Amino acid sequence: HTFNSEGQPREELVFEGHQGSVEDIVWSPSEPTVFASCSADRSIRFWDTTRPPGKRCAMTIGEAHEADVNVIGWNRKDAHLLASGGDDGVIKVWDLRQVAPRKASLDA
Repeated sequence: HTFNSEGQPREELVFEGHQGSVEDIVWSPSEPTVFASCSADRSIRFWDTTRPPGKRCAMTIGEAHEADVNVIGWNRKDAHLLASGGDDGVIKVWDLRQVAPRKASLDA
């Protein structure tokens, strides 16, 4: 169970979509209902807690790395920038305004 700030039980929200273990989760510095996750499936996903079940994934960067994506971090001053690190030994900085359509899919 999860609890609100007053200690009252609240509904658990489930976010499904990754095909491997989830390695990291970070909340958006500018949108309180949005967070990103990365996975051993080599993807980065962006989630919105206000969306209905089955539609909570707002965007996916598939094949973000050549191997597992282990860590992600949002830039606290520019919410359009997200850094990722993977088992391929590479650190990438993603400008979310410029993610190529072949790399990202918007999940409606």
